[in-house]
Amino acid sequence: MKIALIDCGTNTFHLLIAEVKAANDIQFLVKEQVPVMLGEGGLTKKEISASAFQRGINCINNFNAIIKKVNPDKVMAYGTAALRNASNSNLFIDSIKTETGIDLQIIDGNREAELVYAGVKKALKLNGPELIIDIGGGSTELIVADENKIHWLQSYPAGASLLREKFKPSDPISAANLEAMEKWFEEIFSSFLSEWKGKINVLNGSAGSFETLAALTCHQQGLKPPDINDTHGVISSEAFYSVYAALLHSTREQRLKMKGLPEFRVDMIVPASVLTNFIIRNMEIKQIRWSAYSLKEGMLFENAAY
Repeated sequence: MKIALIDCGTNTFHLLIAEVKAANDIQFLVKEQVPVMLGEGGLTKKEISASAFQRGINCINNFNAIIKKVNPDKVMAYGTAALRNASNSNLFIDSIKTETGIDLQIIDGNREAELVYAGVKKALKLNGPELIIDIGGGSTELIVADENKIHWLQSYPAGASLLREKFKPSDPISAANLEAMEKWFEEIFSSFLSEWKGKINVLNGSAGSFETLAALTCHQQGLKPPDINDTHGVISSEAFYSVYAALLHSTREQRLKMKGLPEFRVDMIVPASVLTNFIIRNMEIKQIRWSAYSLKEGMLFENAAY
């Protein structure tokens, strides 16, 4: 059975097509990602702008052309924070249906967290309870889980794009920006910190920003960066803090030249790193790992009964 999945994220749209041959035999046929920036300029207004709306439609049309060539048995599409919060999301959903025939489903934050867990636990072994964190554009999901079950989860309105819109950081980010962001983090994550601090030693970062941090740390250390076949890895605390310091002091122009940092993540990596550092420091995390698998893989494994 061939399954096609479209993930309409706040920043990036993903297309994943895989063939499920048996319970433990899944072959990835197509992996595409496009920086649509659906939430650009509209997250705090809770509206998809006209330009972002059209970029999204164009991307889905291009994905649909690829899907038709592969001719999968099942096509699934879902949207996350930008779409679930936008006042005009129904218009976007209707437009996708009209132009492609694809039914786009909006999932809530808890469902998003469940699917992230389903993906991450196939990429690496959770010796648990461990923390899984997925920093998207519009939301951030925190999940405490082991190999067998989720102990706790919550979705927060703290995605990297939303943080940029909310705090409008300078370039480079200022001490005042950092102080404001961390004060806000203390407020929204207070219940999580009080419940789990001291009980978790391992942080598992889900795809996106964490794959970028992994690549940045490898380049800084002169190591071979992760390739497309790597499903997980470790980021040493020393390497993270070194890259974090470099990001804090960098301008956008300097980040554009950093090896391992894709252009479409240049603006998002700083707020994502500030949030990551806050969690690591306040939770007293001892080990940082990254997973290449995330929400879309979780959806695939779930539908493949894998």
